[in-house]
Amino acid sequence: MKYAPLIAALFLLAACEPSASTENGADPSVLYEKKWLVTDVNGKPVSEESEAAFTFTESGRYGGNAGCNSLSGKAHFDGAEVRLDPGPMTKMACPDPFMAQEQAVIAALAATKTWEAEDGVLLFKDADGEPAIRFKAAPPAPASQSPYKDQ
Repeated sequence: MKYAPLIAALFLLAACEPSASTENGADPSVLYEKKWLVTDVNGKPVSEESEAAFTFTESGRYGGNAGCNSLSGKAHFDGAEVRLDPGPMTKMACPDPFMAQEQAVIAALAATKTWEAEDGVLLFKDADGEPAIRFKAAPPAPASQSPYKDQ
């Protein structure tokens, strides 16, 4: 029984381990290194030709395409709360529907206050709890095949 205190201490430490729950945005690691395709902004679907998509990294960065231009910034996650600080953005001109969509995406990113992710869907919500941007996880890219196959 000389190890009883050590075993008890290990159980107590394990009980203090933060949970990896994704409910209410508790674990942002579910977002990392995936491509998130924008499906709608403020409840309106994006164009089927839209390339609006974002990625989030463990280092707290985000980057992507808002529909026309590329942009990046810093993402601060604190439980279900999130703040997206804008960074550099390209300034290309695009056809009007894409420019309007891009402006809506940028405004929705700025309005985002909370997030949640479940079953391959990421939802950013505004201060009123209304959906600002909805994303779906892009399917994983196929593994590259080597030209050197076992024969």
